[in-house]
Amino acid sequence: YRACLALQITNLLTRAMFASCLNMNDLPASVAFFSSVDVDQCLRKEPYMDCKTPSNPLGLEVAYDIRKGESLTIADILKVTDGQLQQKNNSTVNTK
Repeated sequence: YRACLALQITNLLTRAMFASCLNMNDLPASVAFFSSVDVDQCLRKEPYMDCKTPSNPLGLEVAYDIRKGESLTIADILKVTDGQLQQKNNSTVNTK
């Protein structure tokens, strides 16, 4: 999920730089961020599709145990990552 946040931040910075070069001092949220970022284990058109085809009638979930992916908005990403790119330290080991 941190990669999704990094992708959104780089998109924001890129668009802000070009807007600034054009003397545009405001950047709407609908332009600043991608509408969503897809997180998936395989390449498919949409992360929620099971991709049943004549050559794969059972779909990816049943035939290959590949779960459906997810599509995250900037609000979802901020909720999951707490807005932090740094990895949380969940270690209970004493480092002293």
